[in-house]
Amino acid sequence: MKVGSPIDQAILTEVGQRPGHNPTQAIQKNFAVSRESVRLHLNKLIKDGLIVGKGSGKGRTYVLSRPLATDTVESKVDLRYEDLRRKGEDGAYDEFIEPNLPNLSNPGLLSRVRHVSTEILNNVIDHSQATNVVIQLKLDAEKLWVEINDDGLGVFRTIKDAFKLDTYFEAVGELAKGKRTRDVARHAGEGIFFSSRMANRFFLSANDLMYVYDTEKDDWSMQEGTPQPGSKLIFEFSRRDVRSPKDVFDRYTQNFRFMIHSPRLVSPYTISLPQGEFPSRSEAKKILAGAENFASVVIDFKHVQSIGQGFADEIFRVFPRNHPNIILEVRGANQFILQMIAHVGGTPVLKS
Repeated sequence: MKVGSPIDQAILTEVGQRPGHNPTQAIQKNFAVSRESVRLHLNKLIKDGLIVGKGSGKGRTYVLSRPLATDTVESKVDLRYEDLRRKGEDGAYDEFIEPNLPNLSNPGLLSRVRHVSTEILNNVIDHSQATNVVIQLKLDAEKLWVEINDDGLGVFRTIKDAFKLDTYFEAVGELAKGKRTRDVARHAGEGIFFSSRMANRFFLSANDLMYVYDTEKDDWSMQEGTPQPGSKLIFEFSRRDVRSPKDVFDRYTQNFRFMIHSPRLVSPYTISLPQGEFPSRSEAKKILAGAENFASVVIDFKHVQSIGQGFADEIFRVFPRNHPNIILEVRGANQFILQMIAHVGGTPVLKS
């Protein structure tokens, strides 16, 4: 049965996933509407026979008149690259993804799923040099997972080649910055930046590395990945999240352009250094490339044993001198690293 408005659909999703609960507060927060407005929508849904109200006043709760299907739904399709290119990203989505999302009444979620699916499939067509693509979906009462796997070059190699970088680690950094993309039409980066934020959690494995983004923390991390050809991207969505793609874009951009020094632009921007030692000034410059565009920067040393004087000087004396309005923070540094930072006169904020 069709439901009249996004608020109606969000109420049904909330009540279906949390029976015996009053969804008023969540709907007020997500749609910025009054309590009275939510009450009118609830009464309409009761009148239409879609939900049932129990109790009164603060103790009033709601359940669906007919429970949502809770069986896990899974689907998988293997496509040759030529077939994907012929269908196009929109055709592939319409044929293989949306028809396999039954009972998904959350319009914001559906819009975000369409955005990430078509964005990533377009990247596969334009950049991957793959021969085969696998699309997998899994849906249960709480979450939806969308996985797209290709056997091409790998995302980090694509970014590394586009920016003429030395290592895949640097490519992960460029992906995390997102705004460093030079040409949206030709180079990977900005599209994945936004797509990762459409989901509640995002995993990207390519070129023996894994990039993970967590929406709730607005933070990313990097770890060793499982060796495999091409790229594997997994988007994990909460079925309760009613954000639209516009909500995601509005958080990070103004008129779809990144806002320089806006605290809404991945604040803080976290640079998680991989295991090892960082002796040189040149390494520091590569790590900081693009960091001047952020309101605050966290350097995470959790896996680092030592740094050199040149590395410390570039990050903790030269960078703050040239960018005095940017907050520079340190996380996970051992005593040696802290002493080296103090030696060059650095005074970053220490973050637990």
